[in-house]
Amino acid sequence: MDQARDERPLHRRIGRRVLGVFRPLAAPFLHRLEWRVARGVERSALMNDVADIRARMDGVGDGLRQEFGRSQGESQGEEQLRAAVAQTGEELRAAITRSGEEVQARLRQECGRIVTAQAELATDLAIRLDALSLAQLRGNAFEARMAALGEELAALRAALAAPSSHALPSAVDILVPTPCGPLLMPADEAPLARALIEDAGLLEPGTLAVLRTLVPDDGCMVEVGANIGIHAVPMARALAESGRVLALVPSARAARTLRGTLALNGLAGTVHVAEMGDGTPDLPSRRVDVVKLNIGATDARPYEAVAGIVAAHPRAAVVVAFGASCPRPASEAARGWMETRLRSGFAVWRVSEADGALRPLGDADLDHVAAGNLLLLREPVTSYAGLRLAA
Repeated sequence: MDQARDERPLHRRIGRRVLGVFRPLAAPFLHRLEWRVARGVERSALMNDVADIRARMDGVGDGLRQEFGRSQGESQGEEQLRAAVAQTGEELRAAITRSGEEVQARLRQECGRIVTAQAELATDLAIRLDALSLAQLRGNAFEARMAALGEELAALRAALAAPSSHALPSAVDILVPTPCGPLLMPADEAPLARALIEDAGLLEPGTLAVLRTLVPDDGCMVEVGANIGIHAVPMARALAESGRVLALVPSARAARTLRGTLALNGLAGTVHVAEMGDGTPDLPSRRVDVVKLNIGATDARPYEAVAGIVAAHPRAAVVVAFGASCPRPASEAARGWMETRLRSGFAVWRVSEADGALRPLGDADLDHVAAGNLLLLREPVTSYAGLRLAA
């Protein structure tokens, strides 16, 4: 047979390899079997010797009987001696017979155990061979599925990276999988979809860790500019049944897309979606733990919508996207710009997206923040359990 290419079926090759693995394991069992068979042969030889002895004893007994027959007229002591010899011969025959029967019974018992052990070993080998074959088939199916998923992911990345002339219409929503559940987003936001895929569905893991620390299981978070639900969906999934998220979006289109995402993830009862519009949205009457601001622009309406919450809830933390994406008059300092809109004094902390650690920022540092999420607290950071400061 050509060793370079084995044409035997897969189960025959697996069987050969399994037998090669189990042959060393069966060696002790075969050695014990050989020892027991040799012992049985020795006992058989012993039985032959016993039979020969019994035959000789029979001959001796016959000789004694003949002698006693010839000496019938001798004394009563000789009769008693003959009787004693005969009784002794019978007892010896009975003992030899019992010994032979016990040896035969033990041999039959050992043979039965050997046959049972052989059957069990054969059954176990068959079961293991079947399991190996099934595992091989499942492994092949898994590899094929992973290869197919890889091709689909590559095709999706290629579609997102394609020129805008091939983009989907803006009225179409695309579905992007994330660890916290699928997200719907407008097709014209392909760069955001590509960023989500490249970052395994988590764009701001450090900020998300801070939000989860600040909001208890039964707490409430208000997110202004929730958009596609990058923060609202994982926060709603982390909360208990009594927890709530109020998501404010800038348009009816964004509200419809976010409601579709919540329906896909079964979170419509936890997240309340509202449009900011021109009026002030219905704010929650319960305790608010965190206000998340995702809209950094000169439009003051988002800040006006949450200014009442910030004033009514002293312990409420504020997480705001701040930096180059937040245009302001050149003559206005960063702290003054934020004070004007939030109408409250606070300490500012920079959130590390790598591990969620906090680093304090002074007034001068704010003017040099390129982009990122800032945590605003009106109480000492040590009063918020679970927050971690950068080394």
